[in-house]
Amino acid sequence: MILTKQLSRVALSVAVLAGGFVFGLSETASAAVPTPTNTLTVTPIGTYSGGGSAASEIVGYDPVTKRAFITNGLTRAIDIVDFSNQSSPSLVASVSILAYGDDITSVAVKGGVVAATLTKNPSGVNTPENGSVLLLNTSGTVLKQLTTGVLPDSLTFSRDGKTIVVAGEAEPICNPNNTSPSAAQDPLGTVSIINLGNGAANATITTLDFTNFTAANLLAENVRIFFPGSTAAQDLEPEYATISTDGTRAYVTLQENNAMAIVDLTNRQILDVVSFGYKDHSLTDNSLDASDKDNGTNGPATNITTWPLLGMYQPDAIAAFSTPAGEFLATANEGDSRGWTCYNEESRIASLNFTGSSVSSTLRTNLTLGRLNSTIAFPTASPITSLYSYGARSFSIWSTSGSLVWDSGDQIERFIASTYSTLHNAENAVLSSYDTRSDNKGPEPEGLVVGKIGGRSIAFVGLERAGGMVVYDVTSPTAPTFNSYVNPLMVGSGPGSTDSGPEGMTFVSGCDTSDGIPLVLVANEISGTTTMYRVTGGMTDDCSDPASDNVSAVEMLPAFTG
Repeated sequence: MILTKQLSRVALSVAVLAGGFVFGLSETASAAVPTPTNTLTVTPIGTYSGGGSAASEIVGYDPVTKRAFITNGLTRAIDIVDFSNQSSPSLVASVSILAYGDDITSVAVKGGVVAATLTKNPSGVNTPENGSVLLLNTSGTVLKQLTTGVLPDSLTFSRDGKTIVVAGEAEPICNPNNTSPSAAQDPLGTVSIINLGNGAANATITTLDFTNFTAANLLAENVRIFFPGSTAAQDLEPEYATISTDGTRAYVTLQENNAMAIVDLTNRQILDVVSFGYKDHSLTDNSLDASDKDNGTNGPATNITTWPLLGMYQPDAIAAFSTPAGEFLATANEGDSRGWTCYNEESRIASLNFTGSSVSSTLRTNLTLGRLNSTIAFPTASPITSLYSYGARSFSIWSTSGSLVWDSGDQIERFIASTYSTLHNAENAVLSSYDTRSDNKGPEPEGLVVGKIGGRSIAFVGLERAGGMVVYDVTSPTAPTFNSYVNPLMVGSGPGSTDSGPEGMTFVSGCDTSDGIPLVLVANEISGTTTMYRVTGGMTDDCSDPASDNVSAVEMLPAFTG
């Protein structure tokens, strides 16, 4: 069993603000290339094409009708796709959202209710407009529309289907006539809570914001607050939400802020904003390839090694899951920056201002860290004392209070480089672009879903750039095991072989399928395709007590006390 140690948020912030080189992780997974157990077999069985790039981004699934609901950014519609013939899915209908909003960002399905987040374009020059959630039945008939905050980016149902939580990202809107950040409008980040207790037609909504939080306090806790002129409530940008198994809490990633919001759904208030801290890439287990021009002649090479570097976790997707040791959170640590016409925080390390810095100039070359994208904003200090990168190239397990329990370290990057060498840090799984993402965020874990199979908790993590997904058994949250890496592209033909840019992922329990075999659906943004996978090889699910969350077959583990 491997336990991780993390400095307290207060101690960590004091050390960072004092210029100390501190780390949020002291032990993690082995630096060796992980050996897949292949206990479960994940097989692609059918692919639906929405019509090209952006035609498939997020997918929900209704096991009763065997229909998938897919956001189509090309046509600005919800594509309803029949998967009753799993190997040959077909379009049932395409429901345009243009009568209700300007774009669609997410979709989810539960208990016969389809929910989709819609955005509105700015009015005037750059005046933000509230978005909405559209509620439909599985035939595509609109039941109700509810107003949210600005730019709702994702939504999720509670397990009982009575609550929906919406992450309202509210990104800054630049003035097209004035590139100064002072001319931008930065709306409030929000978390909306929809009550479906009386049915979709009678649904009500409550929208929360972060006006009770101050920039000074959050910065002291190591939360990134940095858009020029914005308050903390404006700067915080909710990205993705998950709901606890008992439905009382929501956990919302604040990706650009490298933090998480904890929301009390019973009393409808935001309880806390917690920093994820940093990943120490100087540790053997946390190696990475930091350059796309490191073969000695400014060409690509595989060079996975340690560096004096701190990675900001900055997760996109987050999922709550239960084990006999308690409830935990899994995150896909994609990383993200703010790069707008009126403000861009990104800078290659070689281009940072090192005036007065004691950081070695040897780290500013193409062969070292010079090519790697970093930030001019917090936590970069002046003069520079530590170097930072976006994302952690991993997925992590956290306690529900935000303490790091386990991280996959460099396992994902090492396994792909070892097994599919030409796919190493490629751009959207294009083999000819080998190594081009090393100077950015590597394989970029982005989508994530955790499901129960035979009572065991299984994490499926989509890799936006490398393509495909890694599969881990996370039943023991302090010691997950690597099951496999699945990428139909490398097979060359058949279902999923044209997939690129996995984004949204949905798990369907064997308790909800006619043959008892669990399913995973993956929506791929770049290729505009959605692929269904069957998961075989696990124990039969115990569906007799849905309230148990199907954990009866799991060996009992000691309670987590870290």
